[in-house]
Amino acid sequence: MPHPLNDATAKAGFLGISGGVKKAHLVRSVVEAIAFANAHVIEDIGKWFHVEKPETVKFSGGVAQEELLGQLIANVVGTKVEKPVSLEASAIGAAEFAGIYTGIYTLEDIPRLLTVEKVYEPDANAQKDAETYEKWKKVIERTTKWEF
Repeated sequence: MPHPLNDATAKAGFLGISGGVKKAHLVRSVVEAIAFANAHVIEDIGKWFHVEKPETVKFSGGVAQEELLGQLIANVVGTKVEKPVSLEASAIGAAEFAGIYTGIYTLEDIPRLLTVEKVYEPDANAQKDAETYEKWKKVIERTTKWEF
């Protein structure tokens, strides 16, 4: 049986909520919003600092438990997404930067300190997810220009 979140966007409609919306549709919309917001930040950083799209994106924290999120980010950004064994990699990252600052580590030491549990790569849904992301960006642009 397919995961109930996979076609939630199509059932719920892109904008608006109908009487047929189920819990899975709302969860899917939240997961998409997180993925799309992260993709947008990656895109903006590339524009602002004139850097290429990263070969790999790493994500962690409690939200990394959601398998769909890793896959959506991979599909929308068009790159590999790595999920570490320790989901508290954010705290580990802060400690690593402290280690770099104090001279315990160098930047070259950091990759070996993170053990990857799973790698997501763009899949057969990448085109559809990228199209949904483009629509999302249009909605964000239109709704942020309202005047009150």
